[in-house]
Amino acid sequence: TTAGGSAPDDDGSSTDDPAPEQPEDPDYIAPPEHIQAQLDTIQTEVYTAINDMRTEQNLSMIFEYPDRQEAAQDKAELNAVTGQEDIVDENISMLQAHLPLNEASGYEFIERLRTSESHLAVMMEPTNLHMAVGVAYSASDDKVWLVLQFE
Repeated sequence: TTAGGSAPDDDGSSTDDPAPEQPEDPDYIAPPEHIQAQLDTIQTEVYTAINDMRTEQNLSMIFEYPDRQEAAQDKAELNAVTGQEDIVDENISMLQAHLPLNEASGYEFIERLRTSESHLAVMMEPTNLHMAVGVAYSASDDKVWLVLQFE
């Protein structure tokens, strides 16, 4: 035996089985590149708009929430496929909205969400410091679906 080091496994076996990837919603069809670029812009604008509102109220900024990003995106895609906004079983603060593609921007989504006191309360909750933004497009109804998850 050798002290202070470890020898590689020479038996050819592999214990590093990769974890199976989560399947994407098979019914969701990725949008054309120009629409995907608009969705990416909406995502950025949502972060900016909410942080601008929070700054005006002397609240801390809200940061991207990488641990929830995939879940928020999956939920937005599901909403786009089903054409409806449903609650999730998880214990998470979530806002959902949709707009026709020709009206959709991050700022327009936030303007509409903030007209609801309950939605505004979630966006301005001082203890919410992280947010994930999912944005998806449904070609069948030409709508953009937004999901915000907060912690």
